[in-house]
Amino acid sequence: MLVRCGPRWGGPHTIIVHLFEQGGQPPARTVPVTLAGVTSHTPPVANRVPTERTHHGDVAIDEYAWLAGKDDPDTLNYLRAENAYTGAATEHLAGLREKVFAEIKLRTQETDLSVPSRKGGYWYYTRTVEGQQYGIQ
Repeated sequence: MLVRCGPRWGGPHTIIVHLFEQGGQPPARTVPVTLAGVTSHTPPVANRVPTERTHHGDVAIDEYAWLAGKDDPDTLNYLRAENAYTGAATEHLAGLREKVFAEIKLRTQETDLSVPSRKGGYWYYTRTVEGQQYGIQ
């Protein structure tokens, strides 16, 4: 089986699946599959702003270094556009996402205590508390 996707093979959100005969013969049939839930909108494209960096005499050009600016309005606007596109493209998966999250949460013991380990004259352990996102050390 060979999978191809992209505009060359039928559109930006189309996957072409080539099913081969036994022995690797040419495709027996081609099956176009359209991704459900993907809107006709194209994903946002980040601007390329060449930034030159020199490390130990080597020069590297990073066209996406501007994305490192956490408080830069351009970075925040791009991330909002990317999140909006992803939300629209995966909107049809909301029910499945909630179902998987509920199952993981059901199988996870939220209040727990690790096995203590000794380092020097002290014992160290980690504990988790229900409702908190991170463990307490």
